[in-house]
Parts: sequence; C-alpha cells; structure tokens
Amino acid sequence: MDLDELRTVAAVRRMLRSGEAREMRIAAQVSVSELAQVVGVSEGTLWRWENGTRVPRPAQAVALAVALEALSRTRP
Repeated sequence: MDLDELRTVAAVRRMLRSGEAREMRIAAQVSVSELAQVVGVSEGTLWRWENGTRVPRPAQAVALAVALEALSRTRP
C-alpha cells in the first residue's frame, strides 16, 4: 500500500464513521445490495461498515472509495 492508498483508506473510514458514506448511497438511490455487489462484499458486510461495527480492509476501502466517487458524480 502506498501513501495515496493509505489516505484513501483513512478517508473512507472517516466517511463511514460520520455517516457520510450512507448519506451518499441513499442520495444516489442505491441500495445496500447494489453497492455491496459493486464493491465485491456481502450486504451484511456493507451494512456493518455503515453501522460502525466493522471497518473495511484496505483493498475493500479503496473499492468503496471508487464506488462512492462514482455516486458523488451522479448528484445534481
């Protein structure tokens, strides 16, 4: 993992803790199931991340960051 990836992991984990990631998903009208499929994890895993009971591993956090970036571009 390089420094940019480490920053991305930290940013995604902050977004999950603050609820921003969930808000982005909801605003984009994307279900937990749909986002989980894109990120490559189970619904339960994504749900636990959003609810703060687990944190994503670095590779998963990077995949979630890519997906959230794509969702942020769909906002009006």
